[in-house]
Amino acid sequence: MAAGDLITHRLRQLLEDWLTNQSTLSGIDNFFGEAGIPLTEGLITKAGERRARVRGYYASLDPTSRQDLRRFLNVLAAVMERIEEQNRPHPWSKPDPDEADPLTPFQKELAKLGYAYADGKILPSSVSARLDDAKAHAETFDLAHGSVKNLGRYAASWIACWRKRPSSTAALT
Repeated sequence: MAAGDLITHRLRQLLEDWLTNQSTLSGIDNFFGEAGIPLTEGLITKAGERRARVRGYYASLDPTSRQDLRRFLNVLAAVMERIEEQNRPHPWSKPDPDEADPLTPFQKELAKLGYAYADGKILPSSVSARLDDAKAHAETFDLAHGSVKNLGRYAASWIACWRKRPSSTAALT
């Protein structure tokens, strides 16, 4: 992962592997199209059609952009929801305790970024991820750069003060 990249290589690789093994070209187009990610055509690659298609969508993403991170997470949420649907146990069968949960690698990588998957959505679970998410939404509304910058300063000062506050048990004694 290059410095400043918000979308990790490992998370991209997990998504690419699942899409190339479990989806079709039209399915890949649907996942990325619903997130508003355009396809960059004409990439020269020796990969198969599905892998090349995923990489074509990745080529249009800026891994340092908060907005593109949010779009990527929307694709990932849709894929994780599909994985959940496919692995839902049938009422007449017992789940195999030895079988690994296919969502686990995705959830581990998301946790490293400060996000968590729940109910078909990927939501920020850390303060820094929440701040990045708020900045991405602010940039979406084309707020002036200074406003977004001030939002970041405000959140950073709040975090700094929050860490220095006395614990709730100390305040009661």
